[in-house]
Amino acid sequence: MKKTIIYITASVLLISLFFYFNYKVSGKEDKLLKTIVNLQSINADISQWSIYTKKEKKSNTSLNIYYQRESELKKKYQQFNWEVEKDKNHHIKLTGTLKDQNIQQLITLTAYNENDKYNILETYSYKSRDWNKEEYQNVLKSLDEKENYFFTVKALVRKKDNIKHISTLLLKKFTGNSIEKLVEDDFVSITAYNKSWKDYLTSNKKNKFNIQFGIRTNKELQDTYNLTIGSPIITEEY
Repeated sequence: MKKTIIYITASVLLISLFFYFNYKVSGKEDKLLKTIVNLQSINADISQWSIYTKKEKKSNTSLNIYYQRESELKKKYQQFNWEVEKDKNHHIKLTGTLKDQNIQQLITLTAYNENDKYNILETYSYKSRDWNKEEYQNVLKSLDEKENYFFTVKALVRKKDNIKHISTLLLKKFTGNSIEKLVEDDFVSITAYNKSWKDYLTSNKKNKFNIQFGIRTNKELQDTYNLTIGSPIITEEY
């Protein structure tokens, strides 16, 4: 398996996953909090956490729903900066951004033309450099779908153990069964399935998975690993 297989960005590929993968949610455990606790137990320093969630509209033959929702978002989130992109294939994307001291918020409203009908996708993302439980809980309260979200956590881990040992330890802490794995001297990438988390994606090979790990040697801090964890997938490059 090549490294590029699980390098998933938060733009086109993320939207495609929302449309084409089977994403099921029924678990009640707070997976992001569990992830933070697991990382803190191995003395990892949290450097960034992010959440992505979405609302999806059924196909429609006109863009009336899109323009109505565009007006509603701009009215509701007047403090956001809004930009619109259009292309020749009738793809329309509205993007709103807001940054403050600790958190960056992004709202997108996208219309895709498919067979003369439009799929409307509304996504929300929240990203913060520092972990703060109260801040996270406030973000969670603002979500309509409080369980149906993707998250990514980045952290720094000291090189007290080798990279293979850290990956094994993480799988054990998350009770994960490895589905795909790439192990090199300075890089480890794992896609796994945690049975205690009821949400999952289904791969083309019909394998269930709901968590990914990426561990890489930090080139600037030679005694440190960069650790990235995402559920059900990592939604940023690492």
